[in-house]
Amino acid sequence: MFISFDNGRNWQSFQLNLPVTPVTDIRVNEADLVLSTMGRSFWILDDLTPLHQLKRESASAQAQLFRPRPTYRTRYSTSVGRGDGPDYPPPGARIHYLLSPEIEAPLTLDIIERKAP
Repeated sequence: MFISFDNGRNWQSFQLNLPVTPVTDIRVNEADLVLSTMGRSFWILDDLTPLHQLKRESASAQAQLFRPRPTYRTRYSTSVGRGDGPDYPPPGARIHYLLSPEIEAPLTLDIIERKAP
């Protein structure tokens, strides 16, 4: 699989952990990429929101913090059972960021709870 960030002028590999197998269907469902593969079940890439927010300036930025996707508080067990089940995304808000390798100073990220109106 390949991805383009400039309307198809340039392409780069986006294979990640997708097995080398024919893909029979591709869908974006609520900001997740879902692929069905020939004879292998299906593959899900959770949370495409950082890809939607990438800009040309991202490549040269010292740091970039991406706006999280909407997150909902739920009550469900995070235990996986036998250990051979699917890998679900962790509960809670996921925070995505890019940092330049040139950053040497320590960084902090403060998460402040917004009060309900």
